[in-house]
Amino acid sequence: MEQRSEPRFQPNQNQAVTIKIVGLLPKPLIPASIIDLSRTGMRLRSKSPVQCGTSIEIELIDTLAYGSVSRCDSEKGAYILGVQISNMVAATKT
Repeated sequence: MEQRSEPRFQPNQNQAVTIKIVGLLPKPLIPASIIDLSRTGMRLRSKSPVQCGTSIEIELIDTLAYGSVSRCDSEKGAYILGVQISNMVAATKT
């Protein structure tokens, strides 16, 4: 049985996000969708794998989340990414 320190929430609809690999230029854009999220982590579904330990930036509608990939599991033709969030900031409009 999995014990979490805080609850995970599932979005009411398929929330699309974009993952960028920190430190690579140009930053590759990886489309993904949110499976669930909490204050300090989230699970994402992507068609592309991302190596564990990779620092990433996740673009949500009005927020940027920074963190690192803690899991990457293949599941039914996609990849399930576990992400440990280190910081979230309001996105600036350009």
